[in-house]
Amino acid sequence: MESAGTRLIRPVDTVYALPGITIVATRFFLPSLDAPSRVTLIDQRSFDDPKSQSVADVLGRNSNLYVRQYGPSGIASLSARGTSASQSLILVDGLPLVNPQLGQVDLTALPSSAFQAAEISAGAGSAQYGSAAVGSVVDLKTRRSFPGRSASLEARAGSFGERSATASVSGMSGPVDGSLTVSNFVAAGDFLFENTAAIPARWDRRENSDVRRSSLIGSVGYNHAHARSNVSILAVGADRGLPNVATVPTSEERQTDRMLRLSAQHRQQKELTVFSLKGNMDFASLRYVNPNLSLDDTGHTKAGMFEVEHQTVVRSNLVSNGISVGYQSADHPSIEDGREAVAVAVFSSASLSVGRFLFYPAIRLDVQRVAGAQTYVVPSPRFGVNVRLAGNFRLKSSGGRSFRVPTFNDWFWRGTGAVGNPDLLSETGWSGDVGFQYVSSTTASPRAESSFDIEVTVFGSAIRNQIAWTPGSDAIWRPENIGRVRSRGFELATSIRRIAAGPAFVSGNVRYSYTSARETSGESAASLRYVPRSRMVSTAAVSVGRLELSSDFSLVGSRFVTTDGTLSVPAYAVLDLSASVKTQYSGFDVTGVISILNATDHSYVIVKGYPMPPRSIRATVRLAL
Repeated sequence: MESAGTRLIRPVDTVYALPGITIVATRFFLPSLDAPSRVTLIDQRSFDDPKSQSVADVLGRNSNLYVRQYGPSGIASLSARGTSASQSLILVDGLPLVNPQLGQVDLTALPSSAFQAAEISAGAGSAQYGSAAVGSVVDLKTRRSFPGRSASLEARAGSFGERSATASVSGMSGPVDGSLTVSNFVAAGDFLFENTAAIPARWDRRENSDVRRSSLIGSVGYNHAHARSNVSILAVGADRGLPNVATVPTSEERQTDRMLRLSAQHRQQKELTVFSLKGNMDFASLRYVNPNLSLDDTGHTKAGMFEVEHQTVVRSNLVSNGISVGYQSADHPSIEDGREAVAVAVFSSASLSVGRFLFYPAIRLDVQRVAGAQTYVVPSPRFGVNVRLAGNFRLKSSGGRSFRVPTFNDWFWRGTGAVGNPDLLSETGWSGDVGFQYVSSTTASPRAESSFDIEVTVFGSAIRNQIAWTPGSDAIWRPENIGRVRSRGFELATSIRRIAAGPAFVSGNVRYSYTSARETSGESAASLRYVPRSRMVSTAAVSVGRLELSSDFSLVGSRFVTTDGTLSVPAYAVLDLSASVKTQYSGFDVTGVISILNATDHSYVIVKGYPMPPRSIRATVRLAL
């Protein structure tokens, strides 16, 4: 195990992705092997994979998280260990990305080209990050510049009208560095699918499934005397059709999303003390158009946070203390004016080293005042331990309390057939896990090395005051705190990597999850909808010289559509393949890739009524300087 000073003193740019290093699990820099709970690290290689277009694709291929997507152009959200989409917290460079009105982030709106890495911490994270960190915390790392100058251009074209282009530039001169990435993606989504609901079954073409997405991510940083300051901008926009379920005639519904994030961070390091400031302000809008109902509504939200944190070494142990303040607001034709929320939180955590043990106590107190609703005061303790049993064999265990406050829609919605509830309580729960991890790494020479990693985790959670929208005797839908959710299961993750002389490269990983999640209300119990009991994903890559072959395989079990378990959608298996060749031309590094998605042409749905595309082909050309 590293000393406290070594674990504290890291490069001052906290948003750099360092191989094998995590910060999201404890707020301290430490090897993932030393973390008290399961941590998944996704590197730039996965974000550059031409088989992935969005963050939803990357997380679905490279983690134990289940990504639920309403067709290729629909929204995509996370389910972690049986929790709902609003119970996983998304961070961008350590700052929360939230939608105060909806409570969840559409991961298809975040292009993979904007990010270089991700950290995923499983289990309760409210002791570190507050509301919504119930099932998992995902920290996305935006692309950053490295010494020197670089530029790249990538173009993709594929089946069903798919086209995309991405351009990136970065540079560093003295203490100043900067980077900029812009991308654009369009797809018609007009694929053929088997409509088994029709009598007799027939092949139909998907309509109103087109999508256009664009993004810009940029940052400027300044390094000076053991400190770093940087400012960033993230802008994304999407316009898409909203096709009906396959059994209903095509509609003309459309949705347009816009989001702008401005953020700044400063980190000052002096001897064995680190002082950091960071903050962000997000502006988002969602426009929904339905000509058939003469609807054209636009909602606007604002969300911001400012945080101060102080970390130091006390008697060879790490201690962190901080305070954060936050602001959220929502403006929508179906929400009364002046709806705002202000939050204040204080938090403290430590990393204590005692012989073979690393202890991680943490606690946070959140106070949120909502205009027109109630004030929420929620304490969130957590405790974790990491035990070095022998060599690189570790025992990990953690447990804690987590919570999620309602959304503005839950509180204040006033639409046709639905009314919010300002008296809602926050969802709260306890969760815990225990597991082991083994890591083996050997280096025969600078050009010949291999590594093996396996981790097995058993988990359980109990959440009360689950918010559910149900119809009353007047046929009006209202949200109520009526649900209790209990989840249990286990996760397996194993990976192998080998680099041999030549050069040759072989890597692969397998991830498996088993989840049993049930909701109870009174004496009745029901299975959670769209939570697969079993799920497996695997990736493999072989590289020899300029040629690389890779594959991604997903196997997802059946999912209940109804809570009584009488209707479900079948299991599905999807195989994606790609082959790439690298060369040089006129001073450029040129990479050409051919990808075959859904190579077995399997007909499947993730959500009932929203078919996924059949076999398709995507060609990618990347030039780098």
